[in-house]
Amino acid sequence: MSQTPNAAPSSRKKFIRWPFILLAILLVIFPFSLWMTLQHLTKITNWTVSRFAPNPHIRFENVTLENFQTTHIGKIAIYSTDKTKVLIEARDVTVTASITDLVKNHFRNVDIAELTINISEEFQDAFKSPKKSDNNSVWTIDHLKCDYGVLDVQESGQDAIHLNTKFLLDLKNLGSESSIFKNSHSITLWDGKVNLGPDDPFLTLDLLNVAFSLDQLKVKYLRQIDVTGGTFVFGNSLRHKALEKQTTATANSAPSPWMLGQLSVKNVNTKITDLGASVPDIQFTIQTPQPLYNLSASAAEDELSTT
Repeated sequence: MSQTPNAAPSSRKKFIRWPFILLAILLVIFPFSLWMTLQHLTKITNWTVSRFAPNPHIRFENVTLENFQTTHIGKIAIYSTDKTKVLIEARDVTVTASITDLVKNHFRNVDIAELTINISEEFQDAFKSPKKSDNNSVWTIDHLKCDYGVLDVQESGQDAIHLNTKFLLDLKNLGSESSIFKNSHSITLWDGKVNLGPDDPFLTLDLLNVAFSLDQLKVKYLRQIDVTGGTFVFGNSLRHKALEKQTTATANSAPSPWMLGQLSVKNVNTKITDLGASVPDIQFTIQTPQPLYNLSASAAEDELSTT
């Protein structure tokens, strides 16, 4: 007489087989998903930034993951509010951070090969301080380095001041209240030119070193300025501009002056021009035999005029 086989062992075999099937599927899906993510990392980065930080408008190009802690970005561009003007452009950027670092809003290193900053009225509009919120978090950076940068500052108006200079920076411990404001940072600038409107530059600087901390900047204080080499031409256009600013300051409440902790000037060739048809130009060299300490902007002018 034949017996009906027991179905329980077969059901158990099927139940045990399912985890292995799911594992096999995951082993196929996960590498494919990771590959797809890496192939579209630039699009994912742009979407994430636009979703969680819509202002200012930021675009990334050529984002690649070199390893699980290092990301290379070919270009980062920050645009004006109407998206017509590039305010900040960084090229060849390398960012080092682990997943744990990113969760804590932290970067270990940010290395920028080339950085261009254009400051104008559009810049101020794009970087207006956001409303304070409990969700606003501060990102911290252990080391921020820029090998070569160009700074361009343009005021509005017919005889507006225009500044263009090259710079490099090497900043450490940025971001936290205990470090970014109290630590001393320095920026080196060279080949600087300042002009009024379309006129030739009235000020050129060969080399300029500025030391500061951000808590001091908030109260208009610079720790140290060292100037080495340059030219200064004081002619009609600059005199009219200075008189205009003085008249405006007299009519309105004068802003608080900037303060300098230490000022050192070496070999700045100065020329006073446009003194009259029969009056020759006056030429001399500005040089401080020793650093000047604890100066306001007006006091610095007085000291330099008698040096």
